Amino acid sequence: MKSLCEKNAILPREGAYELRFGVAAGGCAGFQYVLEPYESPLEGDSEFFFSDLGVRIYVGEKSFQFLQGTRIDYRQDFLGSSFMYENPNMQESCGCQTSFSPKKCC
Repeated sequence: MKSLCEKNAILPREGAYELRFGVAAGGCAGFQYVLEPYESPLEGDSEFFFSDLGVRIYVGEKSFQFLQGTRIDYRQDFLGSSFMYENPNMQESCGCQTSFSPKKCC
């Protein structure tokens, strides 16, 4: 993760790289994942610090319900590189694995 941040000119603050992870409306299945440089705190942000990776990930209050328990993996193969998401809150995903529809609640 650190090398990916460096490659994309994301500079560390306070000894850690900081990223915002969330969801936005869109994509093939209704919601798409958003992983971007962290700019500033928002009300209701949850912070997750992975000291072994030197990365802080912030998840907004509205996205948290859709992302709780999600595992993020970065993969490289002969076709290129991408993030893969293992999301227990997903009902179904599009073929490219970058968007999903959430499980129905209640």
